[in-house]
Amino acid sequence: MELAIDEFIIDWHLSTNDEERQAAESMIRLVKTKCHRLVFDYAYMSRFAKKLSNLERARKEDTYLTQVLVKRLRNLMFDSSKVRTCDGPQVAELESIEDEFDRLVAKSALCIQSENKLLITTDSDLIKKAAVLKKYRVEILTPERAEQLLTSSSGSSMVLDGSLGSPTN
Repeated sequence: MELAIDEFIIDWHLSTNDEERQAAESMIRLVKTKCHRLVFDYAYMSRFAKKLSNLERARKEDTYLTQVLVKRLRNLMFDSSKVRTCDGPQVAELESIEDEFDRLVAKSALCIQSENKLLITTDSDLIKKAAVLKKYRVEILTPERAEQLLTSSSGSSMVLDGSLGSPTN
């Protein structure tokens, strides 16, 4: 299953909040160990990789654990069996999404080739735009809800019920 994921995965992966860090680690583990793949629009991949590089430089003096977590995320991002890049479609409705990063992750979700297009985010502004993306069969999920769906035994034939969970941003 392909999915688009917001940059929360970087922030949560390095969080001091145990629940956030564990959720991010679980999401990465699911992508690595199951047959899931992340999808990035080229422009979004570039911005995402730049943000990750900036964090790597800023955290060189941080703990060993932080360095390991950043390296794990970087390795996943450049694993061609787990990440696909694409040139997202130009869709007029995306202009209603104000934040550029949010527009790029939404554009990434539009690249997903499967029937169920999942966009995982904690961004409440993006969650509020769910109706804009629903037209294109994109389901916006919180990390908690996504983890439930991705770990279910029927992951490839799951039924999405529109239950987002609660935004944290």
